[in-house]
Order: sequence, then structure tokens, then C-alpha cells
Amino acid sequence: MTLHDGETSLSTSVTRNDASIATDTPAGQDDEEVILPRISKSQVLARQEEERKHLKKKSERLRSSIPKKDRAGRARAAEDAAEEEKRLLEAQALERLESGIEEEEAEPTDIANPQLPESNEVAQRLGGRTESKAARRRRKKAEKEAESQRRVEAEQASMGPSPKYLETAAIQAQLKSKSMRIQPIMADGHCLYSAVAHQMGTTDLSSPVPASVQDLRNVTADYLMSHKDDYMPFLETVQGDEELFKKYCDDLRNEPVWGGQVELRALAEILQTEIDVYAANLPIVKMGKQTESRPVLRVSFHRHYLGLGEHYNSIVPA
Repeated sequence: MTLHDGETSLSTSVTRNDASIATDTPAGQDDEEVILPRISKSQVLARQEEERKHLKKKSERLRSSIPKKDRAGRARAAEDAAEEEKRLLEAQALERLESGIEEEEAEPTDIANPQLPESNEVAQRLGGRTESKAARRRRKKAEKEAESQRRVEAEQASMGPSPKYLETAAIQAQLKSKSMRIQPIMADGHCLYSAVAHQMGTTDLSSPVPASVQDLRNVTADYLMSHKDDYMPFLETVQGDEELFKKYCDDLRNEPVWGGQVELRALAEILQTEIDVYAANLPIVKMGKQTESRPVLRVSFHRHYLGLGEHYNSIVPA
């Protein structure tokens, strides 16, 4: 079985530096304001915290998969993790700016923008006493984070519409002609399964599988394990290793790890219906087979919706 026959593969890049997304308005149509799905500030902050926890777990899993003797490999993994963390924190800071969230509302671990005293001013405030090493490290870290925040603000001021805005506009343009819209799904690591569960409910899909996140995770893990020869070659992280594949399925079942094209294909087979995936400036990706007696499930795929990039929402009638 080939996952990509007749399909368009969805990228799994998490960088915000992808090429700009075209949003040309079809001839004869007036420009309309793009309304992004409304999510509360508390939801944004809670989800950003989950993103940081997920990234930490991901880095730990990657490091633990590298033999201790492979010092060079572990060093590269540590460098990659640090760079990915930096990108995440800057992306989250940018998102908070877009959402109108003041930095004091964010978690203490987030990038902040305090008004920091200069080094000589620190010495004056200490009354001639020597600044401790710990205090100096904290001050240097805060200065670095503040500078990073200033760069983010400068970039935001000069870059115009955000990638998230442009991507959402492109997807909404596809959906408008079909009288459909995006239904936001909570970003908690379960978004793919939550979107499919939401679709099962809104389309009244008849299935022995309950429309719940945990049940969908369980049946997907079971299906992948029983069809490992079909799916294992398409999972780069397992590198054809059966033990890593088993761990992948165990994590899928028990952890809030993200799903992707492999899991959607499996769900289409399990639910015996077609799942259509809408993404910016890409043809609709159709998973499974459509039959007259089974409703089509529809989800949207976003690269720039969150700090870490990838997210799935549900699609419903407008």
C-alpha cells in the first residue's frame, strides 16, 4: 500500500519561515475581512504551556533514543532541541502579540519584555556590593529574553499579515464556495482525534467506534500494529525498527502526541469512510473511499496556527 497514490502529501514542517501563502481574490469578488476563529486568552496561554511540555517530552524521547556512546549524536540532538525551543518561544511571543496578551499575563517561563537596568545601574543599586553569580545569570537571561522579544516586535511591525492570518484566509477561500467554515478545535495534542470525533458527531456517522479522543487513539494504535508492514515505512522517526514502531504506537495510545497523515489514513480505513483534508493552496487530500451510505468527514490542516506550527480543525456548514 502506498499512502500518497493520487494524493498530495501534507508537509510536517514546524518552521514559520515557509514561503508566503497567496491569497488572491477570485475575479468578480470583493475583498472581505478574514475573521480568525475566536479563542480566549486563557485558552491561548494554556495551549502554549502544553506546547512547551510537548516539546520537552519530544526532546527527551529523542535524546533517550540515541545511545550514550554516540556523544556526537546526543550533542547534535541537544543543539537541535535548543534551536527548536528558541523558535517555539519566539513564535509564542509573536502569537501573544497578535492575540493582545500582555506579557505579564503569560507564564514566567515565557519570553518577557521587562525594563532592565544597565549593568552600571545594577552596581549602583547594590550599593557597591558585588552581584552574585546566580543574580548575574538571571539578569543576563532576562536581558537576552528582552532583546529577543524586541526583535519579535520589530519583525511583527514590519512583516504585515502573519502567516497564520494568510493561511487561514487561503483555507477560508476554499471553503466559502462550498458554504463551509472552520470550527476551531482545542490545541492540546489531541487536535486530530478531536477534529475527527467532532466530525463523527456532526455527520451522524454510524460506527462501532465511539466518537471520543481516547477511543480513536486506541483503535488507531491497534490498527497500525496489525498493519505495520503497510504503515511503518512511512514513519521516519521509527527508521524501520519494530521496537521503535511499537513505542510509537504505545505513545499514540497513552500520550498527547500529535497525529498526521498516517493516522488519518488509518482512521479512514477503520471508520470505513472518506476523510477530506483542506490545506492552504493545496488540492483536497482524500483519505479512504467514499460511498453513498457513508458521510464524508472534513478537517483542515494548518502549518501556522500555533507556535509549533501544525494543527487540525473541524469543518462544518457555514
